[in-house]
Amino acid sequence: MSRGMRLSIIALYEYNKDLFKDLKVPAGMDKQTVIDTILIECGGLELLYPSYTFMQMAIKNWSAVESRIWDKLWNSETLDYNPLWNVDANITETLDGLGVGSTKGYNETEWLENGKSKTDNTITTRRTGNIGVTSSQQLLKEEREVADFSTYKFITDSFKKRFCLMIY
Repeated sequence: MSRGMRLSIIALYEYNKDLFKDLKVPAGMDKQTVIDTILIECGGLELLYPSYTFMQMAIKNWSAVESRIWDKLWNSETLDYNPLWNVDANITETLDGLGVGSTKGYNETEWLENGKSKTDNTITTRRTGNIGVTSSQQLLKEEREVADFSTYKFITDSFKKRFCLMIY
């Protein structure tokens, strides 16, 4: 590849399919889908670095630097939750108490104290649902905004900003 050539990511990928071999994506994310999305979205744009070798190294470096962010985004995107709940917690309480034992003699009419004991009771309560601060409609509206987010698109947009010349 000569210097000064105008090349797209598709051209470099077709030259050698190992271009993205060192691309790091979050666990559970499909790496080939990331690659394909980058090729589709950025394929018509000129690359900032038209060298195959340099671009392969740059992709490795870029994904290593961004991987912490991508992991957090992917984990939040794949989180399992009920969108209509704004409370989902276990509440643990420990109740301390002092118990007093008593006995009554064979021919006595009064109860007599015979010892004290400390008792600890732990109660765990699961609290879920909507506590009423936010309406179900508002929670649904916010869930639709969350559902519109894609980590695949986020990574692709990051690639486009980092490596593509935005000249049409």
